[in-house]
Amino acid sequence: MNTTDRGPALLSGSPRRDALQPERYPPTHSAISRERPVMLIPMGTWRRQLVFLPGLVLKLVIGARHRRAVEREACRAREAAGHGFWSDLALPPRRLPPFGMAMRRHGAVRLGDYGEINRMLLDRLDRARDWHEWRSVDAMIRAAPHTGGHLPAEAPALVGARLPMTSMHGDLHMFNFVRREEDFGLLDWEWYDPRGSFAFDFIDFRFANVLTNSGQNAYRFMAGLTPDNPTIAFVARKLDIDPWALVIHYVFTRVNTMISRRGGLEGVPADQRAGAERVLGLFAARAARGGSAGGFR
Repeated sequence: MNTTDRGPALLSGSPRRDALQPERYPPTHSAISRERPVMLIPMGTWRRQLVFLPGLVLKLVIGARHRRAVEREACRAREAAGHGFWSDLALPPRRLPPFGMAMRRHGAVRLGDYGEINRMLLDRLDRARDWHEWRSVDAMIRAAPHTGGHLPAEAPALVGARLPMTSMHGDLHMFNFVRREEDFGLLDWEWYDPRGSFAFDFIDFRFANVLTNSGQNAYRFMAGLTPDNPTIAFVARKLDIDPWALVIHYVFTRVNTMISRRGGLEGVPADQRAGAERVLGLFAARAARGGSAGGFR
């Protein structure tokens, strides 16, 4: 597959359809569209309660663990709104301690909004390329609390690799965007990292659509990533980084977020824990031997 200056040319049967465009809405989206007044969404080992009112959404806490998560999300959203890279997109909520937080209710995005959002993210990748502060990929990975320790002491595949330290959203998928009057806003900043990179967000946005459309297991999908993946290859050229270093950075960062959602590796179900440990082991070995190919069974 070819790539262009405006992003991977990933087309399916129709020449007008991007193969990365999401093909279906998540279950929560249909509930929001029907304007149900209350719904419960499973989140790891706790539940959060969203109350939809005219012009307002309340996120109410259920239990101490969820209260901490909501407080963390509100704090990080405010931080993102004050960051030069995200200030035009971040929609910080208003805290309502001890009950939770409130957000202005915006319109839900539609599948047809993908093209406009995609173009916006391509422009933002150009901004990242020109960002004033860069950080070594090795340091970024080692800073991850749940996965950094899996990286070997010597990682030749990462030597000299750097990414723009733009900060990152951490969960940038299609349905965390909302429609405003003339443009889009971005919600759910719980996994915001001020020392992360938009390179991860850009890649993750596309891979989230792939997983949504295909129903693939996330760990098996990551285990199969190689430098010739069109999205990886495009970002690597855009940011002048070795594509293997970019793959390793993406995998370690994504697995760290997945584990964080469960409060740590001990909270991950046994089958998923095995998948996390195997994929981390695979890419730790690739980092140690310069990214040479391995296998995942």
